[in-house]
Amino acid sequence: MKKRLIMLLGVFWLVASVAIAALAGESQLVSQHVALFEKPPQHVPTQGMADGPLLGNGDVGVVLAGPPEAQQFHIGKNDFWRRNDASVMAVGGVSLAIPALHGASYHQEQDLARGEIRGTFSKDVLTLRTRSWVSAEENLLVTSIRCEGGTPVAVVVRQAVGAQVGRSAQLVDNDRPINIGREQHGHARWYFDGSIEDVRIEPQALSAEEIRALANERRIGESPKRFDGQRTFDERQSPRVEKAVMVAAWIKIEGVGKEAN
Repeated sequence: MKKRLIMLLGVFWLVASVAIAALAGESQLVSQHVALFEKPPQHVPTQGMADGPLLGNGDVGVVLAGPPEAQQFHIGKNDFWRRNDASVMAVGGVSLAIPALHGASYHQEQDLARGEIRGTFSKDVLTLRTRSWVSAEENLLVTSIRCEGGTPVAVVVRQAVGAQVGRSAQLVDNDRPINIGREQHGHARWYFDGSIEDVRIEPQALSAEEIRALANERRIGESPKRFDGQRTFDERQSPRVEKAVMVAAWIKIEGVGKEAN
């Protein structure tokens, strides 16, 4: 029995060694290549595979897009997905506005071995070089910019929240009342079990300070609406939604996990 166990362990370690060697070989093969991008991506953002240079550390992913004068970093998180089509959503982004590069050439290199993207953008005597990477130790995106040509160049950095980077947020109003008590879309499987009071709907997005002030208000009335996991009601006083919407309410959860038949 002992001899057989030793033989099995020997076979296991042999298979494991072969597998590790194969993975190491594939890693070395991949690391020898650098992906080149000679024109700005055409499919970012997208619900499919982005055609722009990629960065990431296994938790945070970044895809670069935009022309030289309006570069965009779309930032996603591996556990932040769209419910309807199970695609990754952007949690935010960073844009670089560099007006002097309007009409410049476009060249990006995605270095697989170093996990970085190097950009070169040239126009007349001006050349601007960028180097971007995501830290392997923390969720930190770093971009360095070097200007060659002797003329100062203005760079404007902007931060965007959600999918707003690189485009304006646009919502289509379907003229339907907002439903309180269950999921708004889909197959209406999930219902709310608990109490709701002081529902507020505004056609705007609140700042962090406004959200904190709203959360600190005393908002419990005399008779909160009680939901038992089956009831719903329509909020027909809601404003028309065009660009953004804020929904706030006082809630008390009684149960979870109920699904409609």
